[in-house]
Amino acid sequence: MALQFRRGTAAQLPSSGAAGEPLFVTDGGKLYIGTGSGRVLVAGGADGADGAPGSDGSDGREVELRTSQTHIQWRYVGDQAWQDLVALSTLEGPQGPAGTGINIEGSANNQSELPPSGEVGDAYLIGGNLFVWDGAAWVDAGNIQGPAGADGADGATGADGADGAPGADGVDGAPGADGREVQLQKSATHIQWKYADESTWTDLVALSEITGADGADGADGAPGADGADGADAQLPAATQGQTGYL
Repeated sequence: MALQFRRGTAAQLPSSGAAGEPLFVTDGGKLYIGTGSGRVLVAGGADGADGAPGSDGSDGREVELRTSQTHIQWRYVGDQAWQDLVALSTLEGPQGPAGTGINIEGSANNQSELPPSGEVGDAYLIGGNLFVWDGAAWVDAGNIQGPAGADGADGATGADGADGAPGADGVDGAPGADGREVQLQKSATHIQWKYADESTWTDLVALSEITGADGADGADGAPGADGADGADAQLPAATQGQTGYL
């Protein structure tokens, strides 16, 4: 992110600036950093005697600031190269004392449920906001719950688990009711059925569906053996009739 700072002639700039505010003197090429109650020269020569106010010059080029890993850097808008302005090491103060840790004791529905006091650093969650005991009161440190993350990708399908042991046999069910007796008959066209205690016959299958075609005539059988000779015939004595003999 580009940083902008206050600039002007020595006569235009104030003798102090907000803490950390850069002030650039255009007619002296000096850079100051505000301290809140004054300003500190961080680039350029020592202050000389104030000269007579000059006429307003043309507007200067816009300047950008950024921090690298080691320096505060600057460049004119439109330029490619960044120039080291001041080493960060010269702006770092002494290490401060260790801060008080946070000890989250639990959660509450509202502030009325918080205990009357606690140890410094004790904290409770109320609806996503963290309330911390500072030694005199519970201070709302703000919401510490971030937005829900996107769903993760589905994991790979796991290997099939081992088969479980066979379960015990179930209890035998109660015997079912006896089925109804069925009767069959053949009509002229169908095989039919009915329950034994009913009178109406119902067609089951047509005889034509289960009757095959007529077979071919069988071959003639072999001639039978000759029969035994019959007994000799005997005729009674002839008698004379009226018209002939018998």
